[in-house]
Amino acid sequence: MAADLQKFLFKSKFLRKWEEARVLVVVVVLLSYSLVCAEGQECSLECEHGHCVDTKCICDPGWKGSLCQWCEGRVRLWSNSSVITDGSGNYSTDTQCTWLIDAGRPNTSIRLHFDHFATECSWDHLYVFDGDSIYDPLLAVFSGMVVQDDYRVPHIPEVVARSGYALLYFYSDAAYNLTGFSISYRVDGCPSTMVGDECSGRGACLEGYCTCDAGWGGLACSVPVCPEGCSGNGLCNPEEHRCQCHPGYTGADCSQVIEEGWWEVVGHDITSQLNHPDPASVLLERSSHATVLIDDAIWVIGGYSFTERPFLVKYNITDDKWTTVVSTSIKKPGPRYGHTAVVYNGSIYMYGGMKEDGSITRELWRLDTESLKWSLLPSERGARIGGRSRGGRRGRLNRRERTRRTNRSGKSREDKEENISNRKDWEEDEHAEDLSIEDEEPINKSEIGGCASAPGPCAPIPCVGHAAVVVQKVKKQVMLVIFGHSSRYGYLNTIQEYDFEQGTWMTVETRGAVVKGVYGHTALWDPTTALVYVHGGLLSIVSASHVVPYLMTYDPIKQKWKLRSPAPVPRFLHSAVLVEGLMLVFGGNTHNDTAFSYGAKCYSADFLAYDIACNSWHSLSKPPNLYLDVARYGHSAVLHQGEMYIVGGFNGKMLGSILRYHPGVCKRLTSSDECLHAYPGRKCFWNRILTRCEPTNNNDKNAYDVCPTVTQKLNFTALCNEQTSCRSCVSNTYGCVWCSNICTHNKCVEYAKGVASGEGCEDNLRSRCKSLSTCPLCRAHHHCDWVEQVCVAAPNRTSTAAGATADAGPSLALKEISTTPSIDQHDHRSPMNGGTRNALHSHRPCEPTCAQRSSCSNCTETKGSCMWCFNQQRCVNNNSYLVSFPYGQCREWTTESKRCMDVEPGVSRCSIHQTCKDCQADVACGWCDDGSGTGIGVCVEGGQRGPINPVTGIMQRSKCPKPNWFFTECPLCNCNGHSKCENGSQCILPCSNNTAGSHCQHCIEKFFGRPINGGLCKPCMCNEHGDTCNRESGRCNCHTKGVTGDHCERCDTQNNYVGEPLQGSCFYDLQIDYQFTFNLSKHEDRHIRQINFFNVPTKSDVDTDFDIYCSKATKIKISAKTTRSHESWIIRNFTGTRIRQRFSASEYTFGSADNNTTFHVYVYNFTPPIEIVVSFSQHPKLDLIQFFSIFSLCFLVLLTLAAILWKIKQKYDIYTRRQRLLVEMEAMASRPFRPILLELYPRGPAAEVLETSDTSTTTASITNTTVTTTVTNNCCVTGSNGAMPNATVIPCLSSNAITKATNKDNTKSCNNSANKIIPNATLPDNLSSDLLDSLGTHKIKKKVNPSPIALEPCCGNRAAVLSLLVQLPTGGEPYTPIGHPGGLAIASTLVTLGNPRKCSSDPITLAKGDVNKNKTTRGKQPYSSHSPDTCI
Repeated sequence: MAADLQKFLFKSKFLRKWEEARVLVVVVVLLSYSLVCAEGQECSLECEHGHCVDTKCICDPGWKGSLCQWCEGRVRLWSNSSVITDGSGNYSTDTQCTWLIDAGRPNTSIRLHFDHFATECSWDHLYVFDGDSIYDPLLAVFSGMVVQDDYRVPHIPEVVARSGYALLYFYSDAAYNLTGFSISYRVDGCPSTMVGDECSGRGACLEGYCTCDAGWGGLACSVPVCPEGCSGNGLCNPEEHRCQCHPGYTGADCSQVIEEGWWEVVGHDITSQLNHPDPASVLLERSSHATVLIDDAIWVIGGYSFTERPFLVKYNITDDKWTTVVSTSIKKPGPRYGHTAVVYNGSIYMYGGMKEDGSITRELWRLDTESLKWSLLPSERGARIGGRSRGGRRGRLNRRERTRRTNRSGKSREDKEENISNRKDWEEDEHAEDLSIEDEEPINKSEIGGCASAPGPCAPIPCVGHAAVVVQKVKKQVMLVIFGHSSRYGYLNTIQEYDFEQGTWMTVETRGAVVKGVYGHTALWDPTTALVYVHGGLLSIVSASHVVPYLMTYDPIKQKWKLRSPAPVPRFLHSAVLVEGLMLVFGGNTHNDTAFSYGAKCYSADFLAYDIACNSWHSLSKPPNLYLDVARYGHSAVLHQGEMYIVGGFNGKMLGSILRYHPGVCKRLTSSDECLHAYPGRKCFWNRILTRCEPTNNNDKNAYDVCPTVTQKLNFTALCNEQTSCRSCVSNTYGCVWCSNICTHNKCVEYAKGVASGEGCEDNLRSRCKSLSTCPLCRAHHHCDWVEQVCVAAPNRTSTAAGATADAGPSLALKEISTTPSIDQHDHRSPMNGGTRNALHSHRPCEPTCAQRSSCSNCTETKGSCMWCFNQQRCVNNNSYLVSFPYGQCREWTTESKRCMDVEPGVSRCSIHQTCKDCQADVACGWCDDGSGTGIGVCVEGGQRGPINPVTGIMQRSKCPKPNWFFTECPLCNCNGHSKCENGSQCILPCSNNTAGSHCQHCIEKFFGRPINGGLCKPCMCNEHGDTCNRESGRCNCHTKGVTGDHCERCDTQNNYVGEPLQGSCFYDLQIDYQFTFNLSKHEDRHIRQINFFNVPTKSDVDTDFDIYCSKATKIKISAKTTRSHESWIIRNFTGTRIRQRFSASEYTFGSADNNTTFHVYVYNFTPPIEIVVSFSQHPKLDLIQFFSIFSLCFLVLLTLAAILWKIKQKYDIYTRRQRLLVEMEAMASRPFRPILLELYPRGPAAEVLETSDTSTTTASITNTTVTTTVTNNCCVTGSNGAMPNATVIPCLSSNAITKATNKDNTKSCNNSANKIIPNATLPDNLSSDLLDSLGTHKIKKKVNPSPIALEPCCGNRAAVLSLLVQLPTGGEPYTPIGHPGGLAIASTLVTLGNPRKCSSDPITLAKGDVNKNKTTRGKQPYSSHSPDTCI
């Protein structure tokens, strides 16, 4: 009790604050509990549900964990009130917890109040049963977020068990875990919407019923007589205990405006009828049912429910009355859910669905609503060639259909009377057919690769969770079955078409967007646009399933798909209707996988509207507080006289209520913007001429505004990027363009050519095959094939006619049939020639689907792609878990083979449990002790009161006496039948029957078996190669290395051990001249006590040397044996670590094919770890002359090879250097260099002095041209008498290289050899080398280095290009000539980096007649200061 109260406080963050008095009581209890815990030794942290012993928490029954913080096992609660919780923090993964509340009196109510509940949606469930076993009525299956803080799914979060017992079972899988739950219960308590207060604190509780205070009503006194003071829109009538709303308002609190659309609960008055619920709602409780509207009646067919409900019920809207419809047929459909129903000519056509045993059907049933008679229609295929005559069954069915239409077409009374006899004959014939059709199962060619002409699996396909609509196609109506799930093909992306008049099926080959199949979607036919609108659903992505918000349209005439704007929130198992241009969507399951859910709810009350004309989604107001459960999924919806009826559903409990939505009106909207943005449950149009809002536009686009100017913005870029095929890219309303292999919005990037229509797409076949996610579905399509887990295009798939002969008519020749290959067909005999058909493909057939695997071990061997449900005994695909168990039908599942407990057919699942603990871990089982006091018993199905027949649910008390029945605890004495107890629980030791352990639970050494529950132990059978074995399996621990097998019966040949262990032993083959090391230190070697070797010497004239070394002392034996003699011992009983011995070739026969000697070595009597080194060798005598000769030769060869490689390296280095220099020279040559004329004159007074006294002129006449060389204090300037556009300037290397005016020769010059007469218009390339050398080798007295403005390093950083800023000449004028851009220029030169080589100071002079010498030195650079790495 203290633990429960402490846990209750831990969850207090989800509870309301207690009153001060209650808090004080709880604090006192907790202090007392802490004092009790303090008596034992202290643990590091406080044990939450247990006590501390030796610093370790010993948990109370029903708890586990290091701090006893998580629930586990089975607990029985006796108190009249307490709290049930999963533990502290998040609950544990992969756990099962069971609580049995025992009121102590039968037929006593136990009220469970959910204070908090948040688990992983659709995967972690809490089951509540009204009784003491799972065979009692199931009340609720809660999952997801039900109650958290202010969020509540049910109006009153309570469940009431009235049998005196309540069984709660919680299962968590191995994935995600959330905060869990906290549930308070009270025996004979009253309902309440608040925690801790009965009757919501507004009344008194009397015998389980609330007597409300004045002004309050409802079951829990939670509904005010006049809620919210009638919201100011009405007056409170205290006599009638209700609000009388003003005109234009409605609802219990008058808060709903009629013209805006309003909600109500059908047949449910909040104030007067809430205490007395409508009995018809119990009949309606179901989900995943089918609903149709005929005249003023709603027909509800089938559906899933926790307890048995009528298969067919009808609600008369006019009379507000529910009736159970009982069919007069002898043969009628069995219970099912996930099916569909449509109405054609007054009859109801029901197709598909999942049956109670989990099988998916393709049955098509027709209900005549007048005679209330069911008939099962045959599965005829329209693609079939030939067929029966019109006088056969199909002809009779067509005639009956025409007769039915005639009777309902308003004919005269005489015509109707004339058809009475025909109807009687029809009923007699149909009754006879009902008896025979049960044995007729149409051949489904889709099982072996598709029909002869169908673009996929043969219709009809067994499916569940599909959608069906009746559409107008040309001049007839047909039924379209859209998508769904098949246990063989997975998620179907097919459309099946059924012709009512012909009674035939066909699979439609669609065009347009490439769509994937979904489950739990909605489909609506809009006659205005002639399109089918498909929304939402559960989609398979790889190995998981995801809820999608997709909206797509299908044109049944063009057979074309088109994608439209997706909904804001994904959902499945929702409902939808069409109301005057709007598609209204309500509820559904919006929770995706936990990793992607982002807080989405399991049970939604969202109300959305899709504007068909504007292709836009809008959120409408959710149903207000109707004081009833509103959020749900698995419901259905119909439209009657413009009003939407929502029927049934599931929110943890099966709902039997009907919600009705009344759309508003458009005329109240007075402006264009308000008219186009408001959605009162219908589409409104703005009449520009009359300036008013109207519900229809009369197809006059010129006079009406249809869509608002500002619409919602969608991320069209992301929507386009999601499309992976050309067809899907261009078949949508997103404005996408296909660019090569990607889909983009509006236009292609760069220069790619875009495709904007389906005519330009070329990947239709490839993309359609790629969308098929299973092997059977892929190969059911003619031109697709399954290769390496992917469906690929295979346009050349062809075969013989063998695949279609089974369906061909008797009068059709086989040669006229052309079919596609039957890839998965196992019968390769062809009826054409009787021979064996050649294989068309080299690939393997499709693996069995998960649904075809019938055992847990077979199911879990698929490496996680399938999961096994224990209680359903079914194998399902991982991505179809929500399809197979949408309402928590699977109480435990696994994907691991080690958890499998395969049960033989007809054997009880409980019987496989051999201990009481294992038995009670299964919520369906209880333990029956045999009464011997030794712990022997049997596990059977049952509850707290005793064994139960699992089929009938009837108690079987005679099967086990009450004193011997244990459901929530086990017998104290458990010796497994091998001993008895003393002191009540301790087994008397030693145990008998070769058993041991505190409970005699395992076998003693050298014995094996399962002594649990009376099992026996058998001796180990190891063929003298072992003494011990595994206690349970009996697998021997072989003590000889190399001997293996369960009974040490064979040698380990894979590791080179040979021999006959049944007659001798196993030996390791030691090859000659090799040394072997055996390190026996691994875990699997712990039982080894002996290892054997053998060797056969191969050289006949060479002695054999034997050497063995052991890391520890062992016993060793050595023997020799020839082909013609027995084994003889050479060394016997040696104990030590090493033996070395030589076997002479003269004493033993070696290398003989007839009588060769084999040596056997036995090493034994040791314990691992040990290292053994052993070798046999035959080494001849060493020839020294031969050895040194070979050695010298090898050395010379290696030396020569090294020299050659060194030379090659040198040559390569020179080559790479030259290549680098060449690259640098090419880089320099690419620069824009050329010689220019530079004439620099001093400015100011210095120039004048120079002109008068410091200038020496030498004049000569050469070729009638006068050239003047002027030497200034700056440089050598070469000039002429006139303009010199091509003059050549040879500058000095120094800026101050002139001599003073006092020179002895009275001549000023930069260099004696510089006073040369140079012809005009002579380029430097035309000058002689002698002259160039003389000009470049004058003595430099002083060097002034100019400052560079840029330095560009060359590759290698050895040289660089240096740029200078120089002064341009003025042409003899004091200033720069007019028209010249400036007086400065940029000059560049090549320089070396680092320390340049020192140049020679000896000048080179050229004498007359030294022409030959000049020629020899012209191409040389003896005084170059450039580095060899310079990029010249």
